Amino acid sequence: MITEQMPEKDLQLRLALNAAGLGTWDWNLETNLVTWSERTEEIFGYAPGTFPGTYEGFIDRVHPEDRDRVSLECARSVSEKIPCSFEYRLLLPDGTVRWVAEQGDFLKDETGQPRHLCGVMKDITSRKIAEEALRSSEEQFRRVFDEAPIGMGLTNSDGYFFRANRAFLEMLGYTESELKTFKCSDITHPEDLKHEIPYVQQVKRGEINSFQLETRFFKKNQKIVWVNLTLMMLRDKAGEILYTLGMIEDITVRVRFVG
Repeated sequence: MITEQMPEKDLQLRLALNAAGLGTWDWNLETNLVTWSERTEEIFGYAPGTFPGTYEGFIDRVHPEDRDRVSLECARSVSEKIPCSFEYRLLLPDGTVRWVAEQGDFLKDETGQPRHLCGVMKDITSRKIAEEALRSSEEQFRRVFDEAPIGMGLTNSDGYFFRANRAFLEMLGYTESELKTFKCSDITHPEDLKHEIPYVQQVKRGEINSFQLETRFFKKNQKIVWVNLTLMMLRDKAGEILYTLGMIEDITVRVRFVG
């Protein structure tokens, strides 16, 4: 809870808010006057000192698709006397769309009665664009993974499968839930596993990015399938291994023909 006995924002606080890119706002519940900092005006596309100081001047800049939700959130906060925190879009007069995050709480008098609803807001457009790009890239990866004509599988840090595409499941005859109970080493022929392990260790140590070899996998019916296996580790920004991606091509027919 904020009380009116708290001191006014000093220069240090103002500098901190500016450095963080935060705008401030104050809604006087008695006079209905809305006061914005210059940063808030800037976020909403107003020239300094031109915000009309009304709720309408605020809500008119909210994106039409978000306007009802924002109005309801504001009304709920005021009627129930609870802090507000939400994200929404702005639609500026020049057609620019911005995302903002807003938080507010009540300023109360000595009797505990709310007199102002005030808070901060931040332009989060860059974050939203990055999130959308990530979702798009993840969706693209999922589509390529699932629809690839060759087998593809992901294993966790313990070596267990946690995802496989249709081509790989059909190659082995397992369902995905069945395959998740196995490590990659569990379905690899023991004679081939001893040749594969040194490469895996090199990749884990970061000495090589990936490797490719021909190996044998056991199908669900215990028959052998020869595959061309490409294995690579996918890491986070710190270099820690997130999971291992395997790309598996069935070469059984070729091996038998050559043999």
